[in-house]
Amino acid sequence: MLEVYVDGIHIPVHVRNGRGRRGADSPAGGGSSRERIVAPMPGKVIRVMVEAGDRVERGDTILILEAMKMENRLTADAAGTVDAVKVVAGDLVDGGQVLVILSYESE
Repeated sequence: MLEVYVDGIHIPVHVRNGRGRRGADSPAGGGSSRERIVAPMPGKVIRVMVEAGDRVERGDTILILEAMKMENRLTADAAGTVDAVKVVAGDLVDGGQVLVILSYESE
């Protein structure tokens, strides 16, 4: 889920098309899965809240991306671990570009 703020108003956004912000590799029947958090549109990375090895909980903000003069908070879908951070604050990114890779433990 994306968290978009427009004039201070919080608007949760779910991306459901093929150019969505995430890509997951999930094994059938449990185990762990990896998720690529990708830029939903071209923008500028404002702040990265995590580092490789950090533990995240569901809903934790991973990074803030400014696009079209709006702040987009990209969040974790589940508890897991940050495998890699591919950007730093100030980076300009393309839509679909991988920003962070997370690993989740399935129950």
